[in-house]
Amino acid sequence: MKIEKYRNDLEVIRSTAEQIKKDLGSYGSEINLTGYIASTYTELLDQITPILKGLYYENKSEFMNLMYRIDVDEAQMNQALTSSEEKKTFTILVDMILERELVKCITRKLYQVHDQKNK
Repeated sequence: MKIEKYRNDLEVIRSTAEQIKKDLGSYGSEINLTGYIASTYTELLDQITPILKGLYYENKSEFMNLMYRIDVDEAQMNQALTSSEEKKTFTILVDMILERELVKCITRKLYQVHDQKNK
């Protein structure tokens, strides 16, 4: 699936941000966004990284549960976790989360359009 054209789709970006808020909300962290598409990725990266880092160091089983629930590729996750540079590790993991959540939201949008056409 080519996702590049959806990276500036306001509906998909908002949906992705809401999905991330939902998935991470149970960890007691609130994610706030300004609403500017151009800065959404950076805002999410800056806010998710410390949440993920804290979860990883404080409760690895919950961390693994979250990654499983989001459906992050396990082999890629393990490869990122073996990185020697901590900042790079968590940036890669957050990128993987953002990418996976974006794909989920695009898929939902495409099926909604398909379902509406078939009615």
